[in-house]
Amino acid sequence: MKHINSENLKNDGYNGIEFKENLESNWFISYSRLDNKVYEGQSPFNYDLSIFEGNLVILTHDDYVDQMDLILIENPKTFNVTVFWKLTNNYEKDWLNNLICELNSDLEITKSGKDPEGELLSFKNNKFDNLQSLIIYIDQEFFYRNFETY
Repeated sequence: MKHINSENLKNDGYNGIEFKENLESNWFISYSRLDNKVYEGQSPFNYDLSIFEGNLVILTHDDYVDQMDLILIENPKTFNVTVFWKLTNNYEKDWLNNLICELNSDLEITKSGKDPEGELLSFKNNKFDNLQSLIIYIDQEFFYRNFETY
């Protein structure tokens, strides 16, 4: 894998995974599948991920009123990354409709999702250097604008 791999992630010592380089945000990896090995963090988990191949991470943020997850899935054949969001306490199975964006293997946005009101998302940046910069950007431009913080 090009982006979600053991070169970018490390074991956190508690059967979880974290980014090797500091993410500098309050997003933490609550669940991951890396090279077919599952690492579970501290967050409730209610996803059916069997439909996806490849590596993935689910991040949780603890500064928002609603507990939310950010899901990043890397396609093992194309290295494209798909990003979804989900309210953690919402057990609906339609979280797959909560697309934030799809990126090609160079981390350029190729498709935008919609905000919680159903409006198409627009991104000032359409290319990212790494997953950490993508996550921070999504936090500032999507989550912070659409959800209440403490």
